[in-house]
Amino acid sequence: MATATQSTLIRQLTPTGEKSQLVRLMDVFVFGPLMISAAASQKSRYFAAALLLVGLGTIIYNGANYLETRRKQQTDAQLAGLGRLGDLGQRAAPHPGRRYPPGHVWH
Repeated sequence: MATATQSTLIRQLTPTGEKSQLVRLMDVFVFGPLMISAAASQKSRYFAAALLLVGLGTIIYNGANYLETRRKQQTDAQLAGLGRLGDLGQRAAPHPGRRYPPGHVWH
């Protein structure tokens, strides 16, 4: 059974969560550039090349994932907003106290 702290941590690390987006930004702006700068100070060409490739890959991969997740969140928010606005455009019911099913068309 998960404790409250564990469930909070799991919730923070979900792919659509804000914390996950923060981690992606840290990868793009902190860890990727740090790996690239560490590559410059390596004596071994192969290790430097590996650090450079991993740093660039981290920046590109996490940057693309951040943008994709952000775009999806904005689209979902817009669609949710359209659903609420669509409800406001319905005509008033002929019998105000009576409930009608969603999508009912008045003739």
